[in-house]
This record gives sequence, C-alpha cells and structure tokens, in this order.
Amino acid sequence: MENDALKEPFQWTAPEYQQKAHTPDWYWGVGLAGIVLIAIGITTNNPLFSIFILIAVASVFFFNARTPHIVDFGISRKGVRVDKTLYPFITLESFWIRENILEEREPKLILKSKKMVMPLVIIPLPEGVDFDELQDFLEQFIQEEEHPEQLSEQIMDRLGF
Repeated sequence: MENDALKEPFQWTAPEYQQKAHTPDWYWGVGLAGIVLIAIGITTNNPLFSIFILIAVASVFFFNARTPHIVDFGISRKGVRVDKTLYPFITLESFWIRENILEEREPKLILKSKKMVMPLVIIPLPEGVDFDELQDFLEQFIQEEEHPEQLSEQIMDRLGF
C-alpha cells in the first residue's frame, strides 16, 4: 500500500511549453533584427557581442523548430513535482493560481521559491482542474499571494516566444 505522504492528489501531463506557429514574416523579423545587431557589434568594434547575437538567433531558430516534450506534474503533501524534480513546500514561499478565463491563455500555477536563482516556477494547469480544490490543498502548506504577470513574460508573449 502506498504511503499517504507519497500519494499525489493532483497529477497531470502537459507540454513543457506551448509551441506557437510562426509565419515566415516572424522568421524574417528575427533574422533581420539579428543582422542589424550583429552589424552594430561590428561597427562598434565589439566582436564578442556579434558572436553572442549570432548564437542567440541560431538558438531561437533551433528552439522554435524543436517539439516540446511532455512533462509529468504532481502535487502531494511532500511538495510539487515537475518530472523528476521535487520542490518541497519548505523551499516555497507562496503560490498563485492564474486562471486566465477571459484571456485565451492556459491557466497556470505560479510558485514563488525562496531560492534566489529561480524565484518563480510556472506550471501549466490542465483543462478541467478544480481551482478551488487545488487552492484549498496548497493553502495547507504555503500561503496564497498574487503574483502578477512579469513584464518579461508579457514581452515574450507579445513577440511570439
């Protein structure tokens, strides 16, 4: 029989990120922006900047062509699990459930970590999850605190990343 502390009342799978379809114009825009920035690096005699931009643009193209892998998520009394990584509740400061019912974005569970290196863990929530039940469960272990959408998240979403 499985130990109650190990049971995961909430389990689901989801892609690691939402892959967005991009038009050829998007690729041209990213490519041209990269070329302009590389030219700026060359004219300002900063070859390291130019190399960095070249690697960054190539990474964006390769990452965009890659299919996201499916990630297993689980929430138990021990903490929140993302694939094989467990975030124990003792290392988490607070949580927020962003439902986004009116917007056309998926709902997310946002966890604020006590760690400086990775302050937020953003987890996509599956369709049909009972937000009240999830909220009641999480409130037993960490406090609820609204985490507004980050400016970087808004910019990346607007740019199609």
